Formats: sequence, structure tokens, C-alpha cells
Amino acid sequence: MECNRGKVVSCPSDQMSYTNRVVVNKADYPLYDKNRNVEITTSRNQKYVFTLEAIDAMARGTMGFNMPMRKWAELSINEVIDVRLYTFNPNTQFVSKITLSVDYMQKTAPNSESYDTDVMAREFSMQFPRQAFTVGQTYLKFYFYYYPNTDIQYVFKFIDKKLLKLVVKDMEVLTLDGMKGKAPKEPQKTRIGQLLPDSQVVFEKSEESSIILTGQAKGK
Repeated sequence: MECNRGKVVSCPSDQMSYTNRVVVNKADYPLYDKNRNVEITTSRNQKYVFTLEAIDAMARGTMGFNMPMRKWAELSINEVIDVRLYTFNPNTQFVSKITLSVDYMQKTAPNSESYDTDVMAREFSMQFPRQAFTVGQTYLKFYFYYYPNTDIQYVFKFIDKKLLKLVVKDMEVLTLDGMKGKAPKEPQKTRIGQLLPDSQVVFEKSEESSIILTGQAKGK
């Protein structure tokens, strides 16, 4: 794909905002079904990697970013950006383990409700398959519909919603050469990576957060 251009706009709906993807019109991206990851270059010549989400209702030539994504990438509404398809290197950018710090999106009074990180990890992998992540991202939102004393949580339900902010703290990759025995099997670090179906997902409580995490997918 040659360099394309897009105009930054707000995400068209809350539902689309919670995908944490850039919303576009599929007609602008002929290779969308093969590769949904792009690298944008801002007017300040800064580069960021995102995953696309296509809907027919999106005006052609526009790209919908939610507010946390715009804040993280320092994007302004109506800013024109350059866009190229981005292909992950399977030997250096396929994530074997991602660690995320967790906090409430909105600060609330402390409560005794806990979050099962094993369920969170499963739902996270299901919600964000093959998605691009960058260490330091602070735009992630995660909704849970929580049934106390059961093993059920659903992402992006709006009854008794719990809105969490997830920050990518660390990512490790196990290289293909390492898996083939051609190099040390110790995981290497990456700043930008692609989540895989079998990536290990670990949650850590943010500093000074009152959130309570339980389960085996809980880090420090």
C-alpha cells in the first residue's frame, strides 16, 4: 500500500470507541481483509501503530480515534496524517507475554469488589486478537459486566459496567528462531507488538490504585 492520507475525527460512537481501534471506511483500505494494522505519521512527524476497524457509516477519508488514543498520539481533530500498512515481523514482534497495569478509568471510593484476572485475560485475548500494542499506551478501555461469585464477565456490556484503564507496561516476544532452537529461548523485549491468540496476558495493579485483583494472571 502506498502512503494514504486521512483526516482525524472523533470516534463515531461509544461502542466503536471501546474497540480501541481506528475507525475507517473499508473502501479506503483495499487490503483491509488481509492486513488491518497501519502506521500513521502525524503532522509533528511522530509515528504510531494502530489497528483498524471498518464500518460503512464512516465518511471516506476520515479516521476515527477515541479521546485516549488522540491524547496519547497528540492528535488534533481535523489533523491530516499519513497512513501506511504496517506488517509485523514474526521473528521480533509477535507477543508471547503482555503485562498491563490496571486502574479504574474514573477514580471512585474504595470498594471490596475483586476482579478475576484469569477471566480478564481470556476476555482480553478474545476482544483484541491480532491487535497492535505499544508499550506506554494509556488509551485502553475495558468494560466488564460482572456477576459476583460466578466465573462470568463480559466485555463491553453496559449493565453494572466497570470501566477500567489498562496501560501496556511490558511486552515479550519469543522469536521463531528461538522456538526452532537456533537462538536462546529467553524472551526478548519489544516496544511494538501484535497480540496472538496464545499470548500470555498478565495484569498488575497500578500504583496507588484501590482495585483488587485475584487469580493466576495477576502479576506483582
